[in-house]
Amino acid sequence: MRPSRDPLIPGENRLLTVRPHPLCLLKPGLLTLVSAAILLGLSLTLGIYWLLLFGLFPAGLLAWEILARRSLLYLVTDLGVWRLDGLVDRASAGTPYAAISAVHCVRRFPGAFLGYGRVVVDTTEHEGAVAFDWVPEPGKVKSAILSLRELDAERIRGMITASEFAERQRTLLERL
Repeated sequence: MRPSRDPLIPGENRLLTVRPHPLCLLKPGLLTLVSAAILLGLSLTLGIYWLLLFGLFPAGLLAWEILARRSLLYLVTDLGVWRLDGLVDRASAGTPYAAISAVHCVRRFPGAFLGYGRVVVDTTEHEGAVAFDWVPEPGKVKSAILSLRELDAERIRGMITASEFAERQRTLLERL
C-alpha cells in the first residue's frame, strides 16, 4: 500500500489551492543569466571553452528552484489551512480554523506593486505560525481564511446547518 501525499483527512475538501507567484523565480533566473553571460564572455576572450561547464551550477540551481516551486502548495480546506512542501520528503504544516488566532498579510516592496505578498496564520497551537510566502493576491487569501474561520465557528456552535455551511462556502469562494 502506498502512503498518501495528501494530508487531508477523509471528507475534507479543498476550497482554495494557491501556488507561489512566478516572480519567486526571478532571483535564480537572473543569477543563471548573469553567470552565463560572464562565463561566455570569459571563455570567448580567453579561448578556454571548458569554463562554460561552470554555468551548469547556476542552471542546476534554477532547475531546483523551479521544481521546489512546483512542489510548494498552500491549501485552504473546509476544515483548516495547510502548507505542503518538499521535493524528496513531503512536509506539511497546518491548523484547523478553531486554532487560528490571527491572520496577517505582509506586502513589501516590490510585492505590493507586483501583486504578491506573505500571509501568516498565527495559531493557538504549539507550532506557532504557518507562513505562506510569495502568495498572489494575499489580501484575498487572508480575507478568505478569516471568513472561513468565522463560518466554521458558526458551524461548530450550531448556528448554521450543514447545508447552509456548504452554501455559504460556495458563495464565499465565488466572490474570490
